Amino acid sequence: MLRAVERALGPDLSSLVTHLLPFAQQMLRRYGEFYPFGATMDVNGAIAATGAYSSSDDHSESQRVLDLLIEGMALDAQAGRIRAAGACVDVHTIPAGETTGRDAICLKLARVNGEALDVYVPYSRRWLRGVHYDDAYSMAGTLTLGCLETHES
Repeated sequence: MLRAVERALGPDLSSLVTHLLPFAQQMLRRYGEFYPFGATMDVNGAIAATGAYSSSDDHSESQRVLDLLIEGMALDAQAGRIRAAGACVDVHTIPAGETTGRDAICLKLARVNGEALDVYVPYSRRWLRGVHYDDAYSMAGTLTLGCLETHES
């Protein structure tokens, strides 16, 4: 599923994908959807799950949750506590070369040095057979941690 994008990831971003993707798949299998969530990699390479909360019960608040999540990641990056971060979002997108929209897991990945990559894993729900995943693809990243200095050892 990820073979097409593995080379572009590098070790830090690959580790974040390994942490984020299984949880997104578990949420889709159990609930059919998920709110944005994330993970950070500290300067020593340890990964920690991150989340954000919006006081609204409205499902349209996913963008607010994502904004809060990214804001927290950016603050950690600016303080020199992390070297990479990733946010995972359930999206509807139109892949390049296609004309119809698809549901996808979107992994917004970034390192404090400015490297960023968005990885999309398209999926479809199949009656009585769960969730089917298609090959992943990547695009230039949209997640910025607001910190271009490297705090790595």
